[in-house]
Amino acid sequence: MSDAEQLSLQLFDIEAVKFGNFTLKSGIQSPIYIDLRVIISYPAVLRSVSQLVNDLLEKSNIECDSICGVPYTALPVASVISVEYNRPMLIRRKEAKSYGTKKMIEGIYKNNDQCLIIEDIVTTGSSVIETAQSLREHGLRVNNAIVFLDREQNGKNNLEANGITLHGRVVLKVKYRTDQDWDEMWVDNNETSLVRHVSYHSICANKQFLDVSSVLTLTELLQHLLRHKRITLDCVNQVQTFIKSNQVQLNQPNVDEKRTVVKSNYLPIREHIRTIIEEKKSNLCLSADLTNLDEIIELSKQVGDYICLLKIHCDILNDFTMEKIRQLKTISKEKNFLLFEDRKFADIGNTVSLQYTKGLSQICEWADLVTVHALPGDGILKALEESSKEVGEPRGCFLLAQMSSKGALTDEKYVKATVQYAEKYQNFVIGFIAQSRLSTSSNIDYIHCTPGVHINSSEDKFGQQYISPAEAVLQRGADVIICGRAILESNDRVQTAKLYQTEGYKAYQQKRQ
Repeated sequence: MSDAEQLSLQLFDIEAVKFGNFTLKSGIQSPIYIDLRVIISYPAVLRSVSQLVNDLLEKSNIECDSICGVPYTALPVASVISVEYNRPMLIRRKEAKSYGTKKMIEGIYKNNDQCLIIEDIVTTGSSVIETAQSLREHGLRVNNAIVFLDREQNGKNNLEANGITLHGRVVLKVKYRTDQDWDEMWVDNNETSLVRHVSYHSICANKQFLDVSSVLTLTELLQHLLRHKRITLDCVNQVQTFIKSNQVQLNQPNVDEKRTVVKSNYLPIREHIRTIIEEKKSNLCLSADLTNLDEIIELSKQVGDYICLLKIHCDILNDFTMEKIRQLKTISKEKNFLLFEDRKFADIGNTVSLQYTKGLSQICEWADLVTVHALPGDGILKALEESSKEVGEPRGCFLLAQMSSKGALTDEKYVKATVQYAEKYQNFVIGFIAQSRLSTSSNIDYIHCTPGVHINSSEDKFGQQYISPAEAVLQRGADVIICGRAILESNDRVQTAKLYQTEGYKAYQQKRQ
């Protein structure tokens, strides 16, 4: 008897698998109910489940830096595997705590680490998909999952549609002739001999074998229980009929939704920004020049619906951590705005490459956009563009052509050279930080961002010169208005952000008519 067969009997004996008439959460009446949560009260069974899952992991030759059990039923299984087989483990919370570190992912990991998901049962695959999305948002790569029991209700196909491969034991589907007709059964290839079919017909010599990749499936489980007379053939047929008539396909976006998803995730980043502006009716970039990342996170939740870009300076944050910046990244995706790190790179290529990808801030991992000075020459752009290819998302930069401070040294010659660099690296340079619309020789619609936008002020004590949203867009040709202190220092940040969103987009529409 194989380990899987013996375990199937144990699950039946401890009532982890029940047969009868059960009302599921969806309201559907089911002839079978599977609840693997009870295995935590049976250490031997929990150990057997964990051992079988780990065996699958070893046989599949999957390379992973860590494992993560889907909360919450799979956590004990993943914990046993971690302890017994020395595999680092992560825990994904269903919701962040309101105190302490407020982490969604617990454990130690690095950007681009490969994480394997462990699940107890797959029906639709939605829980695995949610876990994978959360891990990916925190910089981990997730391509594989091992599940103990597949209910065969289309979960594997749903997972594959979301870029997750389901691995399992190889079983043999044996098709053979009985006295009356053809029949088939599942046989574990670890078994030393073919088991007899429940109808006790012998297997003829011209049997056919098909290799199938699967976990312990519901079909297998039923055959094991039937073979040992735990259930009847009528019970098997009733369950199989139920499963065939209750195949679940996760909702797929309609054509318009698919088009939106493509625009939001896969188009070059210049077109991505244009799409966000049109979809949200906002060309407002909030310059969140704050020194506390927790405050920026809360602010992004409040005003994220009204902005297309959020600009920060990570080097002035006194509480910067990768965990917190990933929280901000998650919010940016939920609220559909891009993260803009105003780093103003201005060193030789090799140094800038290290500043972009390494160190405490690892800017390339989370920042959709950065700012760059053209002063060091175009080698800086080559270095940044090559470094950006290390991540699986589009990245880009704005070149600083003109500044809003009094006495800036960005003269006409400097501006002309900056434009030439942009045209040379047009796939990475998406536009300019400028005080006027710049003339280019190409047909590329570079995005122009104008800082220093303030309705009620003209200049600060350090020489920062302000202009209104209408002047920035209609007179100076800006596509995006950058507004900071006008919002941050207001009594009602949300209402002020709405005001600048409305004024900025109204001017944007007028300009493009």
